[in-house]
Amino acid sequence: GRRGAGDARRRPDGHTLLGRLSLFGKTLELQDARPSYTIGSLFTGGVPAFEEHRCLHRHWDAARVARLRETAKRFVPPGPGLYARWLAACVLRTVHRIYRERGAQTEAYALGIPGGAAHLDQSADGNDARPIPGNYLVYPMVQIAAATADDRTALVAEIDRQLDEYAATDGALRDWAVLWFASLVPPALYRRSFGKTAEREPAASGFSYYGENREPLRRLFDADVRYLFGVGPTLTPPGWNPAFSKFGDTMNVSLAYTAPAVDDKLAEQYLELLEAEAFTTDP
Repeated sequence: GRRGAGDARRRPDGHTLLGRLSLFGKTLELQDARPSYTIGSLFTGGVPAFEEHRCLHRHWDAARVARLRETAKRFVPPGPGLYARWLAACVLRTVHRIYRERGAQTEAYALGIPGGAAHLDQSADGNDARPIPGNYLVYPMVQIAAATADDRTALVAEIDRQLDEYAATDGALRDWAVLWFASLVPPALYRRSFGKTAEREPAASGFSYYGENREPLRRLFDADVRYLFGVGPTLTPPGWNPAFSKFGDTMNVSLAYTAPAVDDKLAEQYLELLEAEAFTTDP
């Protein structure tokens, strides 16, 4: 992520009930203050019933990753998360181009950019202290107006602005307070409150980027690990989930997508356009 897009170094643990409710209310307040966009569906002719998830994969060798870094540095301001910020912009540009080519209308695009939610101090034995098992992830959601996606420089700047705002307003802490609040809602009430909204969701678009662990996995028992990559499917069909992962000085690109709403030809087009964006020679 970006400049601690989720690295708030705090958790809602220890906050009073009033404090957690205040964080929850702040989230609603900031959400209401955001521009109200209508996000149109790519699938204008109706959505076919979900049948299966499929996956495509690309491998970028060391030379391509070096080229990717130089391309990213042309557009992305200095700071942590160089690859993640640039690839998020490439994903948005790719979706924008597909919408335009298909004549689909939308005022904006939304994309979640995963980040770490808390700083974890190491215990005496060198292990991370985790009072609750899990990855401690948050997912700041950026909203990009369609007109902004036409300009790479403006797009990158807007992604940075929204991630900086998320960090400055304790976004990670607020998100964990929202999750805590949601955990108190009985399942039946949750389904009644949010089920219909989920069913109306026209599409889902994900984004994942992860580097290697502090101690990369290079051996498993007596075997050398020569290659490693992963991807997860989107949970709300139809949709797609591009995932980028570093392995040494190479990078893996995987695209999980839902069929038949996203057909194989469209998925291949997505990756072709994504690579064109990632390694662009345009000014």
